[in-house]
Parts: sequence; C-alpha cells; structure tokens
Amino acid sequence: MKGLGRQAANFLAETDSTEMLVVSPDADRPNMNRCFFRVVAVDLHGVKSGPSDYVELPHPYIYAPTAAVATVGKPFLTELKTLACRGDLQHRYASTSQQFWEREQYEFELAQGPDWLVLEAQTGILTGTPRPGDVGSSDVEIVARRRYPHEVSTSAERGQLFQKAAQRFQATHRHAFKIQVKS
Repeated sequence: MKGLGRQAANFLAETDSTEMLVVSPDADRPNMNRCFFRVVAVDLHGVKSGPSDYVELPHPYIYAPTAAVATVGKPFLTELKTLACRGDLQHRYASTSQQFWEREQYEFELAQGPDWLVLEAQTGILTGTPRPGDVGSSDVEIVARRRYPHEVSTSAERGQLFQKAAQRFQATHRHAFKIQVKS
C-alpha cells in the first residue's frame, strides 16, 4: 500500500448470517478490532458483489472486558485497547510530501477507580497491587482521547491548514467496568 509499504491481507471472515462480531476484547480471529470494514455479498450461485462503501466504527472505542479480578498482594496488569485509524494518504504542499498523515494516537485517563490502580496515559496499561483493605468491588472508568501527534506544526508554512486542534476532529470514549478484589 502506497505510503505504508507492504501490508498483510485483511480478510476477516465469511458468514451466512446478516450480522458478525467484529470488535471484541477476546478477539479470536485475525483482523478483528479495526475501525473500518467493507462487506462483499455472495449470491446463491457464488457470484460476489463489489465491495460496499466502508463502514466506520467509532474511534476511539475502548474494547475491554466489563469485569476484572485482582488478588490482594499480587500485581494486577491489564492493557486497554482502542480502535484506531492509521490515517490516510495525502499530498501536502506545506511540506511538499506525500505520506500517511492523520495517524491517530490516544491518551488514556483514569477518571474513576480505586487508589491502588494506576493507568499509564500513553499505553493504556492498568497496573497496581491491591491491599487487604481493598477487598470488594470497585467501579473503574477510563477515558480515551484522540490525538494527532504526527501533524504539521502550526509554525510550518501553511501549517495552520492541516491542524487537527478544532473540536470537530477531537473525540473521546468512556469505558466503565467493575474490578473485584479477592483475598
């Protein structure tokens, strides 16, 4: 693929149903958990249609279990993941180059959770070690925010034209789950 180099095939699956699971924290098939999909229909005679226009899922979209279990005195670790866009191929005159721009990255925030739980903002990795007084259930809420770290700087010639700071380019997703601490 121009701008990204050679890419692996991205076929997900065939189904006889009118629906298919495409996002899951327990992804058991390659090519799940993407933010863009196309559909090709096959008739009774095996004739394939052209591909549909792409379906765009929300991104960021944190896909993670809705419950977690931690044990007193033992390190807890889980990685939150989100659907992410790789960007798109554009020619920009500000830096006279054709490359993959608008690659998204995400920043994670622990909006609510027990005090022993720590979230690494750049990776979405939750860690911590619960204490004896932490036994029980706690609500956890994570917020993912879209960022565009690879954009042209505002000081570049015509750089203002390509900035993604406007509200319409920003997006967040909140994911809530319970964490159960056992002794």
